[in-house]
Amino acid sequence: MNCHCPHCGKELVEDSEALQCTFCHENFLPSEVEEREAQLAKILGERNLASFHASKMDILHRYSDHDFLTDGEAIVRVASDYLKSSSSKEYAQGFKIIERASEAGYSEASFRLAEELRKDWRSEEEAQRGHDLLVQLTEKDYPPAYGALAKIYLRGERAQKDYRQGMKIAASGARLGDAFCHYALGYYYETNGDKEQALAHYKEAAERRNGEAAYRLFVAYKNGATLVEKDDKAAASYMKRGADLGYPRAQFALGRALLKGEWGFEKNPQQGIILVMNAAVAGNADAALFAAYAYCTGEYLPIDERSALTFFNLASSLGDAEGSYGAGAFHAAGIGTPPCPEIGAMDLQKAVDAGHGPACQLLADFYGRGLGVKKDANKTIELTKLGAERGFGMSCLLMSKLCRSGVGVPKDKAKAKEWEKKAKELKKKGDLGLPVPFILYRARIAGEPLDKALRKYKK
Repeated sequence: MNCHCPHCGKELVEDSEALQCTFCHENFLPSEVEEREAQLAKILGERNLASFHASKMDILHRYSDHDFLTDGEAIVRVASDYLKSSSSKEYAQGFKIIERASEAGYSEASFRLAEELRKDWRSEEEAQRGHDLLVQLTEKDYPPAYGALAKIYLRGERAQKDYRQGMKIAASGARLGDAFCHYALGYYYETNGDKEQALAHYKEAAERRNGEAAYRLFVAYKNGATLVEKDDKAAASYMKRGADLGYPRAQFALGRALLKGEWGFEKNPQQGIILVMNAAVAGNADAALFAAYAYCTGEYLPIDERSALTFFNLASSLGDAEGSYGAGAFHAAGIGTPPCPEIGAMDLQKAVDAGHGPACQLLADFYGRGLGVKKDANKTIELTKLGAERGFGMSCLLMSKLCRSGVGVPKDKAKAKEWEKKAKELKKKGDLGLPVPFILYRARIAGEPLDKALRKYKK
């Protein structure tokens, strides 16, 4: 039986009564190594462990921040490749690997299993099982388990929020060095006015690879006054660290900085847009909206109607009202998709419910035309007024005309002047222009080429 080094995965050679690793220069007893190999074979479900050891060596090569990976870390990395697969068969294989490793006592696998069991699509029973696994790991003083439990209680992730319990767990986890626990304590001290402690914990969390803490420090140094004095160099450094650690808000911030050559970074549009897209896919609504407009206007990305709609939909699904507005305009007019006014009306209603002013006016247009909804003049006027009250310039001008003419509303010249005055104030602020989705919607409905409409918009 070929045996491999528990540290680096390299095949061991016989040396007298021991087995030696020529890379680590350590000796191992044959019985201990053989027992380990047998356990790994049972966990991984393969007779020949060559692929596991090769993966361990490859991971060691790719992740230079680890001197050596433990067997538990290597098992989890191998299993994670299966868990990320779109194939249900491969996913099941990865899940079995971490289940067996967890049963064998590998804390890293138990933690990964708990994470998997607490995903949104899992049942409440499975989520509770994941919670129980985390509790068991805290009893073994496994630091990441403290961070995961603290997050559950502080953010109410598939559990009732319990701030006191969350902070109690965070305090214990920070003593053991968990990064999220340090971040939670930093936030606690910041909100309670203890700048020194807040900075200390944020910095410790960022040092321990917590991207959220790095982003928090970026904002602190960018704005100044609250925690620290304004320092653009420090801000840029923490922005980059947060992005490097994969935190979506930091990725979006750095992406925009590279697109424009700001914050001391050399202009790099290609890398910048990659970071923006990564942030969007990772669930940052602002980044998704930025990508949608980039595909709409041809700025930073080639014009692509279908991709623009994809990112408007993504932003909408992430709770962004502007995303719902863009999706509604595109669905109704058939931009990037076959026309479906009914879906467009639902998207716009979602944006209206979220307080979006321009969406009120576009939905008013739908009711005026009977597009995707039953024609209703009263709803048209009601939504136009709502859009005006929310500060949309076009709605203010329309309300001024209605009040002056007395069409659908009482004739009132004084009220007409009030709406006109508000529109002029908005124009001074530069807020009277029409949003891109409205321009494209109106152009498509009128049969005008979208590129021509965009050229007018850019002028």
